[in-house]
Amino acid sequence: MPYRRLPNTDLARLHALQNAIQRAQGADYTEQVIPYKVQSEAQRFLVQFENIVMQSKDNYASTVNANKQYRHIVQNARMYISHFIQVLNLSVIRGEIKKEQKLLYGLDPHQHIVPDLSTEEYLLEWGKKIIDGGEYSLCADYEDNFTIAGENGVESVFEIQYAEVNWGDYGEGYGYTAGSFTQILTRSRNSEIGGGWGFNHPTQDLYNEFEAGDPRRDVAILVPSTDIVASYQAQSDETYMENNMLNNKYGMYRDPSDIGGGYGKWSLHASRGPLNNKQIRYADVLLMYAEACLATGDNATALEYINKVRERVGLADLAAADDAALRHERRCELAMEGHRWFDLVRWEEVDGKGLKAHMDAYKLRETERAQSHIQTFVAGKHEIFPIPQEEIQLNPTKVDQNPGY
Repeated sequence: MPYRRLPNTDLARLHALQNAIQRAQGADYTEQVIPYKVQSEAQRFLVQFENIVMQSKDNYASTVNANKQYRHIVQNARMYISHFIQVLNLSVIRGEIKKEQKLLYGLDPHQHIVPDLSTEEYLLEWGKKIIDGGEYSLCADYEDNFTIAGENGVESVFEIQYAEVNWGDYGEGYGYTAGSFTQILTRSRNSEIGGGWGFNHPTQDLYNEFEAGDPRRDVAILVPSTDIVASYQAQSDETYMENNMLNNKYGMYRDPSDIGGGYGKWSLHASRGPLNNKQIRYADVLLMYAEACLATGDNATALEYINKVRERVGLADLAAADDAALRHERRCELAMEGHRWFDLVRWEEVDGKGLKAHMDAYKLRETERAQSHIQTFVAGKHEIFPIPQEEIQLNPTKVDQNPGY
């Protein structure tokens, strides 16, 4: 009798049981080798076994996906912490801060190196040292982050510096490096409240994301009305894609140091504004750390840091922390600051259906006119930007264009 190896995997056992039942059911009663009672019990067991095998496959797929997301989070946490320490080292080298300040973060003031960040434990250790360093804190007033008076304040980890000047041209002249185009680009086209170019509109979807009573909504989004300026009259060119909401954080609409005060005039230069651009705020660092804690299963610590961000704006503490709570908080806290897209790509999804499904659903929530101007998201292409053609021409044998471009 030839040797037959017994099935040694769940899938092989499932196939063997299915074949045995199928053969027994198709055999004549004179050829039956399996009693009918055993066949009946095996049939019932088969249904349960099939369900368990299917659940096991689904769980395996979920585990693989979760591990992939976890690796992305760890990679980004390593990048952020490394970047912070490198900026700190450069600040010491350039004489911008005293070397002794590095002691606040457990760093050697005489060594300008990045510590070992090779393990998750080291990442959590150094992430906590940076958070507890004492140099940074949350502004008492959230809106202070987006005013001239609040530049380089206690919440600012890294911001691009701009200056108020009345010289420079519209090209790459002296003014190009001194002031920011952000203000003129995002201000309303209506001269009564802005006199800008009206780009980078918030969406209704973002407006609806904020909880009732969250003051961050009105700091991030300006909805023009007579409540803002008594003489306000809507202008047709102000509305873009059936939406007249404006980016309020970088438009310098209400800054007390605005030239002339109030609305209208805003800068000595016709196209460039002085307001610095916040690249990393302490609130962002707290939420990065909360995300890392969630990824390592420390939900209690994640909840603590999410609630720190919420408490600053007077919102009630959450009772529990999960990915959905973290992602909601990042969207509201950092609204209109340029983080959302990179968050989505890092997470690869928002609601468990994948990034493309999220982007397609997001598009459908916009107006018909807006939908007609929004490209359909292409998975495997739109997660990354194209490499500039000039860079490819400079390195024709070493640089290939990213897929799909």
